[in-house]
Amino acid sequence: MGKDIGSRIKYHRLSNNLTQSDLSEGIISISYLSKIENGVADPPEEIIGLLCAKLNINPKSIESQKLVDLCDNWFKALFHKNMKEVDATYKQINENMNFITDTSLLHLIEIHKLRYYLIQKSQQKASEQYILLQSLSKHFNSREMYYWLKFSGYYYFTNLSYSKALNLFQKAKEYIKVCKYNCSIFFDYFINFRRN
Repeated sequence: MGKDIGSRIKYHRLSNNLTQSDLSEGIISISYLSKIENGVADPPEEIIGLLCAKLNINPKSIESQKLVDLCDNWFKALFHKNMKEVDATYKQINENMNFITDTSLLHLIEIHKLRYYLIQKSQQKASEQYILLQSLSKHFNSREMYYWLKFSGYYYFTNLSYSKALNLFQKAKEYIKVCKYNCSIFFDYFINFRRN
């Protein structure tokens, strides 16, 4: 449980804009929290329970296939811009966020939120999400990095920073091998985004 719960705690701490000092206060030392978040320490369940209670997450939640499928459907609906399905699925995901234990899936949800806000033309929410993702991005795996760079490209494109957007799209292309969509879909996606 140690490494996975530690990364979840770190993810939720950053999502709530809490410092290690904020979260550890009254529970443990900052250095011990750092060790937990980095998977170096395997704390007792009591400590995990206190940290999770402060973050309002369930330490023993088990991610079900239903939640994975729900997220997959949301990602596909975003790709096809099926907004009725996008909105309905997003609501269900938000209601179940505390039950998702896989950090990579949580990252992918947060990354896709950027795309969601851009499609909705919610520039303020997109800007806030972009800032959150910047703080999380150093922990992204290759697949997460691909989507992060691609959606960052869309973010800059909507802000009329075309050369920055192109640069990010080119960087994303380097990660495309780990994505299940092929190169032609990547460029179709870009072309379709430009048209809207």
